[in-house]
Amino acid sequence: MNSKTIGHPEILKNLNKYQMLNLIREDGPLSRTEIARQTRLGWGTITKYAAELLDEQAILETFEKANKGQGRRAKKLTVNPDKGWIVGVELGSYATRIIVVDFSGRIVYRTYLLTNSADGRQEVLETLSQRIAESIDKAGCSLDSIIGMCVGAVGQVDHTEGCVLKTANFSDFNDVPLRDYLSEEFRCPVYVEQAQLVITLGEMWRGGGKGVSDFICLTLGNGIGSGIVSMGRLLRPYPFKGIGDIGHLTIDKNGPQCTCGNKGCLEAVAGGAALLRQLRAISPDITFEKIESNPALQSSEIRRIIREAGVSIATALTSAIQIYHPEKVIVSGGLTKLGDPLMSPIQKEIEARLPIRKFDVSHLEITQLGDWAGALGAARFVWEETFTHKVEYV
Repeated sequence: MNSKTIGHPEILKNLNKYQMLNLIREDGPLSRTEIARQTRLGWGTITKYAAELLDEQAILETFEKANKGQGRRAKKLTVNPDKGWIVGVELGSYATRIIVVDFSGRIVYRTYLLTNSADGRQEVLETLSQRIAESIDKAGCSLDSIIGMCVGAVGQVDHTEGCVLKTANFSDFNDVPLRDYLSEEFRCPVYVEQAQLVITLGEMWRGGGKGVSDFICLTLGNGIGSGIVSMGRLLRPYPFKGIGDIGHLTIDKNGPQCTCGNKGCLEAVAGGAALLRQLRAISPDITFEKIESNPALQSSEIRRIIREAGVSIATALTSAIQIYHPEKVIVSGGLTKLGDPLMSPIQKEIEARLPIRKFDVSHLEITQLGDWAGALGAARFVWEETFTHKVEYV
């Protein structure tokens, strides 16, 4: 049997080489001496890998301007932004968001389109393909320069088959071989992942989770989900074995029917769709944005409904905190537009349930990335799968 394991010299070589590439991408420009200090790789190894990466045009050599009287200019290594491009997509509850990033991770182009729940399978696939093609064109790059793309999809996803198994976002979008469809259209590697996973990865890369070894990323949208980062690694579930599936914790055993088949799940009680139904029974034209921007709409009954949703969310989140002991909880999603009427009850309930030594509610924060964490994380996922392989299966 000729299988390669993690101890195989070629595998170790690539791991070290791409560790160096990733360091240059994230912290560059860097001198070879700075790389040696941060990686503890030997000087000969660094010289060899630098030569290979320069030959592959993955990195460029620049010269740092020397101060007067300090001799020769220092050579620095920096990533070549034109080496290739990555497409990140979040197929979300409210909108589909698409970004194109260059090899350095800089966003070159981004766009979004609102989700139309009436669309069927073919309409969704054709619209998605068309908008991705437009994004690549407007980013100024060619199809053959695309390193890969990743789609984070809300619902049940089998990432091993690249298939969306079930989603409530569209009228007919179950058992969709999304990876195969997009691979055939764009002729590049395509990954299909759960939206919550890529949202969490986006927070790790560019958001409040950067440099945080243990945190929970809670997404409050039409549905409710959470991603887990433990000891600096993102926990990625195998198909059908969710991690951080907080939206389907039972909050009220006699509560409303959930799309999963159970009764009283957090998502069925306090998810965006459930909450909006309750609010529109009082005010038919109400939206979360209107509540945030117009305090006059916040009647005592509306505030009560939102407060009770916040308490339910906090009840489930408290259990997750007890299990995972995070340093921080990052909250994203459409419900964050409700602002203090929702966030304040969540904070107060957690504070009442947990002593500060277990969790400090000042470390509960709304995302810095707005609505773009998922698309950013999807782009990062391609980089991880191609070069670093840090996404951990649990």
